[in-house]
Amino acid sequence: MPIPLVIKKIALIASRDTAGYQDFVINTLKNQYGYKLIIDVCSKSVQDSTGKNDIINSLKTINHKKYDCVVIIRGGGSKMDWMFLILMEY
Repeated sequence: MPIPLVIKKIALIASRDTAGYQDFVINTLKNQYGYKLIIDVCSKSVQDSTGKNDIINSLKTINHKKYDCVVIIRGGGSKMDWMFLILMEY
């Protein structure tokens, strides 16, 4: 799918209590280009036994909204390791 030249609106699925969440939000909002971004957070547990279902349900919920991308963060603490993007075109 085509990636927008500038990503402006991000849907984020992550647990707010993790280093990965903190790393992503800080690095994204304080980007070197000064882009103004909107991050809508869907705070979910992504690592325990319900993590898989929580992620799937979140993806179903945000699928109806308009975002440039969806970011799912699991893990973290090291320069945004364990992060991947699912890019969606609307």
